[in-house]
Amino acid sequence: GVRSYADKSLPQRGSAARVGRIAGGATLFSGSSLALLVALPPPPAPPLPVIHCPEPAPRVRRMIEVTLWGFVLGLLVLLAQAPFRSLREWAEHGAVSWLEVGGPTFVKLGQWLATRRDMFSPTACEALSRLHTDVKATFDPKLKAKALRHAEEELGITIDTTHSIGQGCLGQVYMAHFADGRQAVAKVLRPSVEQYLQDDIEILRYLVHRLVRVFPTMKDLAMGEAVDIFGFWMNAQADLTVEAKQLRRFRANFANHQTIRCPAVHYASRDVLVMDYVEGNSLSELLRESPRRAFVVDNAAAIHQTLGNMMGHMLIQDNFVHQDLHPGNLILERTDKQDWLPRNKAWLEHMPRWLSATLEVNFPPPTPFNIHVIDAGLAVQMEVEESSFFKDMIKASFAKDPIAAGETAYNLHHRHGRCSERTVAKDFIEDIGGLLLMSVVEVPEQTYLSIFPDRQSYMTAGLNEYLDKFLSRFKTHGVRMEPSIWSILCSFALLEGTMRELQTGVNGLQATLPYVFDIRANARAWARGRYAALEYAVSGKPLE
Repeated sequence: GVRSYADKSLPQRGSAARVGRIAGGATLFSGSSLALLVALPPPPAPPLPVIHCPEPAPRVRRMIEVTLWGFVLGLLVLLAQAPFRSLREWAEHGAVSWLEVGGPTFVKLGQWLATRRDMFSPTACEALSRLHTDVKATFDPKLKAKALRHAEEELGITIDTTHSIGQGCLGQVYMAHFADGRQAVAKVLRPSVEQYLQDDIEILRYLVHRLVRVFPTMKDLAMGEAVDIFGFWMNAQADLTVEAKQLRRFRANFANHQTIRCPAVHYASRDVLVMDYVEGNSLSELLRESPRRAFVVDNAAAIHQTLGNMMGHMLIQDNFVHQDLHPGNLILERTDKQDWLPRNKAWLEHMPRWLSATLEVNFPPPTPFNIHVIDAGLAVQMEVEESSFFKDMIKASFAKDPIAAGETAYNLHHRHGRCSERTVAKDFIEDIGGLLLMSVVEVPEQTYLSIFPDRQSYMTAGLNEYLDKFLSRFKTHGVRMEPSIWSILCSFALLEGTMRELQTGVNGLQATLPYVFDIRANARAWARGRYAALEYAVSGKPLE
């Protein structure tokens, strides 16, 4: 599972030339006057760097490199707060380009920040969203010629490496053609990317260690364990056979879904992944367009509902969660499907919850589009305990029982030794239970006003806002949040950010409610459990 990683022997790398390039950039920025910067015209974006992966070098050099890089990035972030619009936009685009210079770890951070419109201005989020589909950091495909040739020979395909059709933080994508005319795409991993990731994770570990030494109260946030889990995920992406396995599993999980799709995988090695070509447009590009296309505007509610459906399907039904569902990893394909059955949701309100939920999950209306998940490098298999936590918490919240919801959270963290001497179980249960209740169902005014200033703030609060409040209260009660739970919530906060681009006032956890009460899924889970118990009783071996 996610917890069962082990530290590896970490190779060393860096680049003296790249350090000199960053140091030169730092000198240039620090020597420029504010008056000169204000006078600059508002360009659409500064020149973007083209990065060639360097040869390995000592990790201490990488630390110096990141320090100088961080100095320049910090300066650009400060300039982005200036009162002059042209200077702000110039600095925002410059900061995005500088994230690319930092390497794959920091590009991944930028992709996540692009969905946080609650933290950044719309222009900053728009600039960051380019990182979802177009990372200006290229490498010569000849460096992977042997791996590409092996894929071509095994499948009998031709991979066009003259130009890439997409760039991500860890690889580039090229068109491929079968002999019969079918199209595919080949994803190629960047050279030395694993060394980049390992060095950056080690640097993050060191920084977190120093921060905890200086600020002991930060230990309650379990930041060290969070960095370890993040490092585990990122390193798993440095092997495309892992992504192929996860794509196949997502494809099987959503095989019977009317709208959610995953491309078929044809070939996978550590450095090359070949899969079906998907027609359509990146959801990131569609959301960045201004004005938006009529099709996106007309179907915004249906797209939003489908993404929420995906969240509940993964969390409750599959126990297998995609942890990098930014809009750049989703392709919207138009179809001609029409809903021939007249529907009226009003009558669902008069049914028992288990019946209405079963109908919502198993008989959804057809939509004039499909959503394809084209990247599955980050995914996690939930432990039974984690899955039970979310189901029990959501059920207790729907029953409007804050004590039961709070006890679910307390019992999990107490079993894992996350509580401290100053943790008072009763106070923690009441406080966290009330907040959990607010995050799933609507509560009376006297309840939400103890947390939010007004009804508008409460009704529009999303998962990111609730995560901030949970962290604050966990710290107050001396409880360290379980990193695996935190990571799953963060992955849903990322997907919720996309949902909020389509429709305001979205709370991702509410989208999971139908799956919690779906009687068909619950019956199948019960049957699988009984069969596993019978198999164990007969053979003495647990079911895989």
